[in-house]
Amino acid sequence: GPEVFMSNSRRIHSPAFKVKLVEEALALPAACRIKPTCRKYPGVEPTQLRKWIKALDKLQAQAREESWKTAMLGSITTEAPASDLHSFQKLLESEPALGPVPATA
Repeated sequence: GPEVFMSNSRRIHSPAFKVKLVEEALALPAACRIKPTCRKYPGVEPTQLRKWIKALDKLQAQAREESWKTAMLGSITTEAPASDLHSFQKLLESEPALGPVPATA
């Protein structure tokens, strides 16, 4: 199928990455946590990090769900190069039995 490329200005960060950053930021004193953390990770904007801090609970839930999927389907993803991940997503959609929703007969 046609490849879909994200524009370079907008990187897609995984929930686990966001949680890691938020936890690093929260370990710093409140007055100087945003900018120092962003400096360590080029491509992360202070506004993004503030948003992630507010959404931490949601991000942690997403990260857990993602690691669960990875664990469940690890055997598939280990051999699959990154370019196959979107076809892997399609597989999840076309095979409801693999997704979190139990298949009903």
